[in-house]
Amino acid sequence: MPNFGSVEPLPPTKLDCKLGLLCAQRAFLIARATNIVAPFGETVQQVFARISAVRDSLDGPQLDDQGLFNTDPCAIAVPASYVNFVPTDIQGITFGQTPQQAW
Repeated sequence: MPNFGSVEPLPPTKLDCKLGLLCAQRAFLIARATNIVAPFGETVQQVFARISAVRDSLDGPQLDDQGLFNTDPCAIAVPASYVNFVPTDIQGITFGQTPQQAW
């Protein structure tokens, strides 16, 4: 194994932290994807997809708000019907945010 000396790891960025939180939230929702959300009479996956579609319609033509499962393998790097833990573009690169989108 090569010795790279004492390389210090980079501190996490705000995007790194947000992606970790996003992944944890999505894992929680994916585990409950088929549960019915009582007020709406739809599954968690269906409600999440509706919310995602509304948010995506508000931020322009890019597809950077994605559902829990991939329904369009031409637009994101996750194969069709696979779990989508972290939204990415077709090359698997996570999305940055504008100051208006930041939390």
